[in-house]
Amino acid sequence: MEIYGITGKPVSFSLSPQIYNLAFSRMRYPAVYTRLAADTAGEALLMAREIGLRGLNVTAPFKRDMAGLMDHLDSAACQLQAVNTVLLRKGKALGFNTDPAGVLGAFSFHKIRLQGENALVLGAGGAGRAAALALLEAGAKVTLVNRTTSRARAAAKKLGCTYYPLARLPEVLSGTRIIVSAVSGHPGLVHPDRLDSGHVLLDADYRNSTLAGLARQKGCQIIPGTDWLLFQAVAALKVFTGREVEPRRIRPALSLLQPKSPTGETVSNSSVSLIGMMGAGKSMMGERLAAALSLPFVDTDRAVEQTAGQQIPSLFRDRGERAFRRLESRVIKRMRRERERKVYALGGGAVGLASNRKILKTRSRVIWLWANPGTLLSRIQRGGRPLLEGKDRLGKLRRILAKRLFSYAAASDLIVNADIPPARIIRKILHEIC
Repeated sequence: MEIYGITGKPVSFSLSPQIYNLAFSRMRYPAVYTRLAADTAGEALLMAREIGLRGLNVTAPFKRDMAGLMDHLDSAACQLQAVNTVLLRKGKALGFNTDPAGVLGAFSFHKIRLQGENALVLGAGGAGRAAALALLEAGAKVTLVNRTTSRARAAAKKLGCTYYPLARLPEVLSGTRIIVSAVSGHPGLVHPDRLDSGHVLLDADYRNSTLAGLARQKGCQIIPGTDWLLFQAVAALKVFTGREVEPRRIRPALSLLQPKSPTGETVSNSSVSLIGMMGAGKSMMGERLAAALSLPFVDTDRAVEQTAGQQIPSLFRDRGERAFRRLESRVIKRMRRERERKVYALGGGAVGLASNRKILKTRSRVIWLWANPGTLLSRIQRGGRPLLEGKDRLGKLRRILAKRLFSYAAASDLIVNADIPPARIIRKILHEIC
């Protein structure tokens, strides 16, 4: 089984897990896909390597920094000096940029001819440069407009296209058919009266854009930004798996316009479940997170002890691990009846059963607290951990982690580095879920 993910700051908004997990299922490819929270591109790459991820997608603001960490760049990544897809193989990090393929795929799917057309790209950041590169390769005449003229000038010089200052945007629009917006939201750059039925708009911001709505009212042809996302994912899937995938087979994932729990709750309105190995700090972080969110806290190990009437070490000794797991599953099943938001700290092996993972994913936002085995062992006192009794505790810990790794990835909505101070862990989680 292979693990892939997406990283950025923030990253919880990303629809990529829905797209890739559906794709892996339809392709019958043995892999899962999750999100990886990090403060820097370097932290994300280090975590990916430690966990054993086979690849990463990269979103803002890490694309340019990630390019500098690669052992090799493909042609698009080299031209753009930005990476949105990382392949980890044989100790090497290979960087790709599939955004241009996403742009071309979206226009092609909607049967829009680009050869010889005048095209305007709003924004000279990573997405804007990728769009400009794609349009140029398709034979369009491209003009870049950016709020910071110097940035547009530098990008245009590197790509070999035209640029204009923002003040001349109305003039550029009057002679343009193709518009690609690569700016966040709708900062009022385009006045609706400058749009008409002759324009074709692709807006990269598929979450918050009002520009597409205004353009639709003016009769413009709209290419959904989610199609850009879809077709860059198709290209990235080929990088990851070596296989082609039909876009129509994974298009249903795009019906989810924002990350939600399967109960229909938005991220910020869901319960939160912390999973991970013993020593990751789930109980301590759970208590602190619950306090920060003003929510009740539930430690499932303590709930098992209350149900069994004895502490976990004696429960293991007297009745065995299988009896403990049955009681643990019974505690987790109670979540299905809960209506109140809570923060849960789960036992290290709780996600081993697919039925438990399904309940957690259905009823909560699942956060995997990751720390490397050396850090975990340094936090675990001798005694009280039945699975680590005896010699070679580090070896046992590594074997347990290897056995559970795929279950953690399959259960998780987000991976958070637990090898940092507790206050930073809480800030990072709150930044992602609130």
